[in-house]
Amino acid sequence: MAETGRQVKDTNLQWEEVNAAWGEATLALYTVSKRVGVSMGEYRISPQGVSSVIEHPSLGVTYELYGVSAKKALQAVLLARLTRWWRWRWRWRWR
Repeated sequence: MAETGRQVKDTNLQWEEVNAAWGEATLALYTVSKRVGVSMGEYRISPQGVSSVIEHPSLGVTYELYGVSAKKALQAVLLARLTRWWRWRWRWRWR
């Protein structure tokens, strides 16, 4: 007999799993809304796997339905800083 209501406290949930779940939920919502013919108003659902988003084009807002791990966040910050430095250096080189 299966027990219900128990919590597993020693489980580390990875961001990839959370992102995949959000992607599946977004795809399900998108598919059902198209099949039934329900309009989401001005919101646009973009099921993109582990990087799905919901957009509101008239407001210019994008709701990202994914998170990043600390390692990926650090990589993104370093890449942004390197890009900014390279653009600055390139701009001064041609003056």
